[in-house]
Amino acid sequence: MNTSSSTQKSPPSSPVALPSSPVSLPNSPRIDNKPVSAVATKVVTVESGVGKYIFSVFHSIISLVAIYLTFRCNQKFDFGSFIMALLFPYIYIVYILATRGTCGIVGAENK
Repeated sequence: MNTSSSTQKSPPSSPVALPSSPVSLPNSPRIDNKPVSAVATKVVTVESGVGKYIFSVFHSIISLVAIYLTFRCNQKFDFGSFIMALLFPYIYIVYILATRGTCGIVGAENK
């Protein structure tokens, strides 16, 4: 009376092939008649625009101010300060203002 062997299912003889294209369910969200999973892989980039131009101009002006501060505060060319001002102008300006003041740019000398 061993009935357990007759109720067991045998594994399939060949592996199941997966579809190569994305599978979408009938009620899955779609954009332009494509599954959302296929559309979501696109990366949105800004090719041109007013915002990008304004940021570029602003960043250039801040970089020039940071480079000017390197010469004004050090009284000579310092390679390390120059590289820091060139690569990280926002951080360099905050660092100089916190440690050395305005270096005589605005009013009296702050040290």
